[in-house]
Amino acid sequence: MLLWFILSGAIAILLTVALIFNKQTLSILSGFLSGSAYTYAASIRENIVVSNSHCAASDEELTELTKRTNAWKIIESQPEGLDEIVGTFSQSGNNLSGGEWQRIALTRCVYRDDARIMILDEPTAALDTHLPKLSFTAVSPT
Repeated sequence: MLLWFILSGAIAILLTVALIFNKQTLSILSGFLSGSAYTYAASIRENIVVSNSHCAASDEELTELTKRTNAWKIIESQPEGLDEIVGTFSQSGNNLSGGEWQRIALTRCVYRDDARIMILDEPTAALDTHLPKLSFTAVSPT
């Protein structure tokens, strides 16, 4: 995947010219969140953990993470919580709103342990006006 084409100058990541990194390394080091979130007809848990198959988070860890990204209220309102199947083609027909999917996608992006670089392309487009600041405290350095 090519995110940029350099005509002149250089793009540096952590003071290293980006072209030195191979695609696999960049993929491991980065998380991507766009204005239209990727959605999967699966449980909310699976929609979050799909970004890092090497990590097995407990319910408590996922709850804490979803509280940081303001996705917890969505999850606790679902009959099966983290295990609720959501998506356009889910058997229950339970789909989330654009803003709800965006918060799940942000949680998925933050869940990636190895992602040291987050590429955010209009990630607040679907969020309610008061949520962007609250949601992005999760990606701020502590």
